[in-house]
Amino acid sequence: MNHKEVLDLLERYEEHELFYKNYYEKKKDPQQFNSFLKTLKAQELYEKRLIVPEIIGSWMPCILNEKIMNLEDTSKDIAILKHFRYTPMFNHEHSFYELIYCLSGKCEEEIDGYNFTLKEGQFCLIPPHTSHSIGVFDDSLVINIIIWRRTFEDIFYNLLRNSNIISDFFNESLYIYEQNSYMLIDTLKDDNIKKLILDMYAQSLQQKAFYNLVNTAQIIYMFSLILQNYEQHISFPYKPFDGYVQLSVS
Repeated sequence: MNHKEVLDLLERYEEHELFYKNYYEKKKDPQQFNSFLKTLKAQELYEKRLIVPEIIGSWMPCILNEKIMNLEDTSKDIAILKHFRYTPMFNHEHSFYELIYCLSGKCEEEIDGYNFTLKEGQFCLIPPHTSHSIGVFDDSLVINIIIWRRTFEDIFYNLLRNSNIISDFFNESLYIYEQNSYMLIDTLKDDNIKKLILDMYAQSLQQKAFYNLVNTAQIIYMFSLILQNYEQHISFPYKPFDGYVQLSVS
């Protein structure tokens, strides 16, 4: 699967995205939206894991973990998912690290009351137990990379034992529990990193032999490239670093 094929697949609207887009369009007209809501049943929404805040009993997870996400395969160290476009923004926490990458366009983020726009080529790294929400309300593409806490130290052993801006953030979240609530990284639309993300997504789709090992190696390589080339473009809330290019804030 080449990069164009992966992009074509990502651009295609999936069933959940089509539902959410219809929900989003209907919400613009109160009368149409009210009629639309009357056609929905809470139990069906819950079973299909569709988030509709206006319907009590629809799927609305406050805390996401491996069991809820049906990603309990212990052979996987990381999981790579597409964020469904037009999903209503909802505050939640999770038990794992989440690395959000804006592949194209933009997405809206809200973390601990701080709102900002993540643009193409930018990452947001969110540690466990951080309240946040994310919104993509156009054709933008956003990839979520989930790193299980249970395997985190094994994956990043060499990175964690060296002192650098990323390892300090990880070590604080693992052992100190008083850390910045997220990390922002701007790769300036680095095409090599974009291709790495597409390769990782393709590996997860195809699931060839050793794909988990390949993706684990790829994410270590990616963080190494970030440290090598974009350390001055890493920032934390309320802790800007010299040389950082400020992300747009709404």
